[in-house]
Amino acid sequence: MMRRELRTVRLLATPVLLFFVACGGGGGGGNPISGTISGGTNVTVTLSGAASASTTTGAAGEYEFPGLADGDYVVTPSLTGYAFSPGSAPVTLSGAGAAGIDFTGSATVLTVTFDCGTGGIACPDPLKPRYGTKAESLPTPGPKKGNMFGGWFSGTYGRGDELTGDTMITSSMTVYAKWTVTPGQPYFVGDLGPSGAGIVFYTDAAGVHGLEVAFGEMVAPWYNGTVLDTLAHDTGLGKGKANTAAIVKAQGAGTYAAASCADYRGGGLSDWFLPSQDEVKAMYTYLYKRVPSLGEFSSDVYWTSTQDGGPYWFDLAEGIAFFSSGDSLHYDTKAEFRFRPVREF
Repeated sequence: MMRRELRTVRLLATPVLLFFVACGGGGGGGNPISGTISGGTNVTVTLSGAASASTTTGAAGEYEFPGLADGDYVVTPSLTGYAFSPGSAPVTLSGAGAAGIDFTGSATVLTVTFDCGTGGIACPDPLKPRYGTKAESLPTPGPKKGNMFGGWFSGTYGRGDELTGDTMITSSMTVYAKWTVTPGQPYFVGDLGPSGAGIVFYTDAAGVHGLEVAFGEMVAPWYNGTVLDTLAHDTGLGKGKANTAAIVKAQGAGTYAAASCADYRGGGLSDWFLPSQDEVKAMYTYLYKRVPSLGEFSSDVYWTSTQDGGPYWFDLAEGIAFFSSGDSLHYDTKAEFRFRPVREF
């Protein structure tokens, strides 16, 4: 029979040294910079210097940068459309926080300037609204003979955005009076044309009939891929419409100059055309060379609808060289130049 032996084992304890590190709670160290900003909501406050940080003011305009070490700092408030006093504040921390670093904000004063056009029209004085306020009650200009006032716009001739009493002002601006000829009154060079999409550059003696040129530039070649005689050789005033019809008949549909003018639908009208040589010269003389210049033309070459005659010159058409003296020169019909649609009224 096997005999069990019971043995006693002695455990020797080895001393163990335990080290405990006390950890501080978040935000417990350092000192704050705080204050209040009046005159604006959700103001961004930036801290620079010995540390960098940013925050946004609370509902009552309060702000705080907690837990900062000793050192030199600068506090700066900012809000679009507002100016602050002071613009920034230096703060030095040395063993204690800094409270009462306050600022006062005010909306920037903007300027709305009114341009009534030429003709000695009495124009209102500028408005001085504060940033973020409505235009509210707008002034009207003095009368312009034979015209009706149609409001204030960011662009000339009623183009661009209209300024109304409900418009929120967020920047200084110049607005332009829109004038339209009163029904039954004569048109003059420089008036907004009957289409509402162009400017008058030529009229008869009574101001009843004339020519208007569309706003905005187009750029394209004169030909449509094949050199041929289109029979569009007339140069005179009143000939551009027939020239354009001849060019489109000969060259067909496309995006070349004459077709682009025929396809233009400014003012919802379909009777636009590429102007003849003398019609473009009239634009040059009565609009471009006027002081101040009208029509927003470039100092560049503009296509006419007049094609050179002769059996060897069908690859050339007339362009008006605005960059020199308005002379008519011969240009390769494959070249891409500027042009403007024109219509009769």
